[in-house]
Amino acid sequence: MSWSATASATADGRPTSPCTLGALSDTTIDDLLTRAFTDPAETLEQAGSRLPDARGAERVELLRVMGNACRELRRVDESVRHLTAAVDAAVELGDRELEGLASMSLAASLSYSGEFERSLELATRAVTLLGGDDKVAAMSQRAGLLHRAGRHSDALAAFTAALEGAGAMDDTIVADLFMNRGALLGWAGEIEGAEADTRRALELYESRGWTKRAADAHHNLAWLAARRGDLVESFRRFDVAERAYASLGVSGAAVFPDRAEALLAAGLPREALAVAELAVQGFRAQGDDVDVAEALMLVARAALLAGDVDRAASAAGEAKPRAAPGGGPRRRRYGSKPANGPERPISSTPS
Repeated sequence: MSWSATASATADGRPTSPCTLGALSDTTIDDLLTRAFTDPAETLEQAGSRLPDARGAERVELLRVMGNACRELRRVDESVRHLTAAVDAAVELGDRELEGLASMSLAASLSYSGEFERSLELATRAVTLLGGDDKVAAMSQRAGLLHRAGRHSDALAAFTAALEGAGAMDDTIVADLFMNRGALLGWAGEIEGAEADTRRALELYESRGWTKRAADAHHNLAWLAARRGDLVESFRRFDVAERAYASLGVSGAAVFPDRAEALLAAGLPREALAVAELAVQGFRAQGDDVDVAEALMLVARAALLAGDVDRAASAAGEAKPRAAPGGGPRRRRYGSKPANGPERPISSTPS
């Protein structure tokens, strides 16, 4: 399942004013921060081409763009490298707002590699550094990270508090909050409320043209449909999400574990095993150790149900050293927050 912070992803906040990237282009930083979540591959290339000539705040923002885009593409190590540089540069400039925004982005990416303690530290600092819409976005991101760290009741309370503080904020931030609260309600078994929140998020994403976030919402609705036993609707939604990810050049690996779970529920363990193996391959390519561990445990369960005892044992043995702290259910990725967005996906992202 996907999170909009980001789940996960995983969100970072938005710059409060547009910043042009030079005489050769009318594209603003705001534009690039938004497009990092809607067209990450092209945006990464454009920001990278402009980084060598950038200085000061502009350089920090371009590094944020690149870090957020890499996270959307699940190039986690690259994302952490860019965003660490962004935080360091913002601190050197003495710009508290930029430091807060970059900290949000870095917190989201660190959560993908299982560094939850450092991630929560950065998210908490972002809340103290930021104000207005960005502060609420940081609150949302921190709530998402609490969930990823296995503190689910704390996370639900934090999302509700962020929604109460959202008021008349930007629709993308509100959408992320609904998306993430819906995911947590789904984990708690409150499916009707979860689907209502997620549909509200989907409507808002689609109204703003947030294709990637809309795909994340379809993914979550697929997961929720499976939890209430409507497997036909679940697989339909999975297909919609996967097609959207493919059209954007974004990995669909995050969909595979939930699709595999639905196949297990349908009594198709061999098919589920094949999809779970694809999830492991995809997460390994992305460098996301936490999701690799969770996918390996899913492989072990599917293999056992399919009668492949050897594969079940090998997958479980490989997963154990990688397991995330906190235990609990599979970490659902937060979509980098579009509240980042003009992330936090975890948005994107917290993002």
